[in-house]
Amino acid sequence: MHKCKQYLQSGNEILQEQNIIFLDIESIMKIDSQKRFSHNLKILKEYLSINYRDDIYNQLNDNDIGTAYFDFDNISIGILHELVERYNANIVISSNWNNTKTKDEFQAIFK
Repeated sequence: MHKCKQYLQSGNEILQEQNIIFLDIESIMKIDSQKRFSHNLKILKEYLSINYRDDIYNQLNDNDIGTAYFDFDNISIGILHELVERYNANIVISSNWNNTKTKDEFQAIFK
């Protein structure tokens, strides 16, 4: 975890410090799992679209949604959640997905 200092655009001194977690999804969160293939991902996408009232889920790749919901390691998710809560941290995601996903798509996948 890194501390990052934010500065005001006007040139004022330090506004606040933030804790930031730089997270590599493929190596840390997804540990050689392919559980998504044993689930009906189309039904999951429909459910998420209705539950969050957001059509973006219908536009996302089935495997991307499946990876986030079924392939991520539950222990890693728990530890990450605890770190975010305990240190009031923000997450910066490092992933191959960075080349293919928009900010809105990332937010939908990790809601």
